[in-house]
Amino acid sequence: MVEKRAIEAAVSACEGNINRAAGLLEVAPSTLYRKRQAWIDDSGDQQIGNNEKEG
Repeated sequence: MVEKRAIEAAVSACEGNINRAAGLLEVAPSTLYRKRQAWIDDSGDQQIGNNEKEG
């Protein structure tokens, strides 16, 4: 999925900072949180967030 790869690449480039990644992608941070959570729900993995940096 191209969208997922783009989002994950942006988050990685921003060292896990969702707010900065959202700025790079010109979307709201809530969009990234929502999409990433949906991918987790689909795969059955644990929730993302414990090691991520905010702001």
